[in-house]
Amino acid sequence: MASTTLFVDLEPQLNKDGSLPLTPYNLYVLFGDFLKNWLNIVCFYKGLYPKHSFSLNKYNYMGLVVPVNRNPKVLKWQDDFVLNFIRNLINVNLTPNDPKNKNNFQRLSLVIFKNREKKEITERLVIDLNNFYVVNDPKIIKKTLSKEFNLTWDIIYENFRAYVFQLLSVIDDKNKRDPNADESSTFEIFLETTGEAHINKNDNNWVLNYSKNIVNPQTNTIYNKNKSKIAIEPLYPVSVGPLVFDSFIETIAD
Repeated sequence: MASTTLFVDLEPQLNKDGSLPLTPYNLYVLFGDFLKNWLNIVCFYKGLYPKHSFSLNKYNYMGLVVPVNRNPKVLKWQDDFVLNFIRNLINVNLTPNDPKNKNNFQRLSLVIFKNREKKEITERLVIDLNNFYVVNDPKIIKKTLSKEFNLTWDIIYENFRAYVFQLLSVIDDKNKRDPNADESSTFEIFLETTGEAHINKNDNNWVLNYSKNIVNPQTNTIYNKNKSKIAIEPLYPVSVGPLVFDSFIETIAD
């Protein structure tokens, strides 16, 4: 099993001439950067942090203007969370001796609570990782992808740009939380696994402002809702090399 030092940080690895090789390693770095922007978009448009803590119309991601939080504490937890997530996803989540590199991480969910103490939620934003492919062999992860993938950085950027464009188009503030409201109304990040995922217990930063234990929301009472009250908005599916994931927004009516 690969060492967790495989990802010391999330900086891309360049060729000697300064060009960016199309390797699984750099694709996972790209995915980490995407997660940070996904978090910022959700946190801004859902009012999870005060609006004045964001910079607007200054940050360009994939050719699109997205909000970015400037608060040092928020930046730190985002950086820590994304790095820990990528480390666990790539390095230590595989079934031992599984030749198929089965990914045991199922879903990453950001859950917005109407009242956390009462287990009342209004919305769940999900990245489905069931088809995400993991490469963690040190001899392969930094090698250029073979031509059979028929990939270029332009194709990859177009896929991610299409996703972010749709997210910005459909996300709205109809369930926007008042960032000055009581702390019982907040959000948490959950990771759903198959039960076979091997999590580095020293790297947990999965649930914000709540618990440092891995939580499977499918077994939590907050999801015992009437399905007729749940509206699902599917988002653009991304499929570029090993980066394969679906995503959706699940809104629960009052």
